Amino acid sequence: MKARSRRGDAGFTVIELTVTMLLFALLMGAAVPLIFSVVGTLDASRSRMAAASEARNALNRMTRDLREADALLLVSDPDGSTSVTFNVDFDGDGTIDAAAPAGEPAPEMTLAHHKADHGGGPPTSTTTTTSTTAPPTTTTTTTTTTTTTLPGTTTTTTTAAPTTTTTTTSTTTTTAPATTTTTTTTPQSDAETLRYRWDTDADEILIETPNTSPVQSEVLASGVTGFALSYRSSDLGYDVDGDGETTWQEIDAAAGVGDGDGKLDPNELNYIDRIDIAVDVDAGQTQSFAATVELRNRNASNN
Repeated sequence: MKARSRRGDAGFTVIELTVTMLLFALLMGAAVPLIFSVVGTLDASRSRMAAASEARNALNRMTRDLREADALLLVSDPDGSTSVTFNVDFDGDGTIDAAAPAGEPAPEMTLAHHKADHGGGPPTSTTTTTSTTAPPTTTTTTTTTTTTTLPGTTTTTTTAAPTTTTTTTSTTTTTAPATTTTTTTTPQSDAETLRYRWDTDADEILIETPNTSPVQSEVLASGVTGFALSYRSSDLGYDVDGDGETTWQEIDAAAGVGDGDGKLDPNELNYIDRIDIAVDVDAGQTQSFAATVELRNRNASNN
């Protein structure tokens, strides 16, 4: 009788397991660096996108505020300026305000609106109930007895009126019209003298309020490796070289306007109504952004 084969019950040999583990280790050794490389690339891409978004937001804010500026007050070296101070009348009241004092409550205005005329907001109903109880009315029983005596005859008549008690209760319900109360809070005024400045030590663009104490500061963009402000005028009467563009240098050298000192003084700033902004950010890769701002509300002394 032949012995049955047990080959179907056999497992992996040590050699087979060893070879399998070696192949798996080689595959993982090749895959792990690739995974880390992909993750690093994604992180760098996210960092660049965040830096670019921050720089664009900063540029948009500077453009918006400078476009509404009433007057330029001070600039650093105008040939590659890194800061500019200006006034902007945000609330349109004709005056330049400092920030509201800390802790000062904002004024409130309360308006009551009749529901029949205005909608919105949960109404408040007022119900008045008046109860009137009339005093009871009582009718007293009256009995009349008449006796007539005739010879041999006696007649007795008795009349009884019914007794009636009446109680009257009157209830009147009055509902006042619903009233909606609206409370409007007026926000505190913002500082209207602002300064945009590039902090070269921290590589940040800051917005500051130089007329407040202490000076308030906010970071608009970080990782900034380059920031420059260039100034021009749309007044071609001072375009000496006839190239169709009046630079700040031509304003500074213009007789009766500038003093030729290589700076933009307060009187010369009155003629500046265009600012070119350039921003460079570095988050593993340098990205550049630029914009040109026209100062629509500039109070020029030459107008």
